[in-house]
Amino acid sequence: MTFHGRDAGATGSPSTQAGGSFAALASLLWSERELLRRLEFNLAMIALIVRSGEWDWLSFADDEVRATSEQLQASELMRAAESELLARQSGLAGDATLGELAARAPEPWQCILRDHHQALRALTAAVDAGALATDRLLREAEAAEWSASVVRNIASAVRPARTDEERPDGAAGR
Repeated sequence: MTFHGRDAGATGSPSTQAGGSFAALASLLWSERELLRRLEFNLAMIALIVRSGEWDWLSFADDEVRATSEQLQASELMRAAESELLARQSGLAGDATLGELAARAPEPWQCILRDHHQALRALTAAVDAGALATDRLLREAEAAEWSASVVRNIASAVRPARTDEERPDGAAGR
């Protein structure tokens, strides 16, 4: 039986088991990066549709944003579970940030997690900027009813992808 990329019945040293957790987490982070890139692409598609005046296509683009947002949220839930497990195995609090996990990780995972952390921050910033630009473009095109929907979808998709933003309790987030 496997759980998060590890054989649940496996015996072995904690570092071997932790290595499996690091591999599973890295895989989930790659998936999130790909989803954020897809979301960035979807925003670019919306901008092209609005600029072309082909309003009939806007609902399809909005559907793509919704689908990608849902996939990103599901991915974040899996990442949160894996991160919590890995944090506890590493002697950290269950809500440790990706940066904290990277700092505690053995090589090569330390470098890999730091790379993912930086990439996720950059992609999140790009999606945020794309969402703002899309909102502005849609408002200028007097399609505010679409704008509110698209921006709401983007905001819900980007929120889980935060890496070290502030949480409501004032602590750093994942």
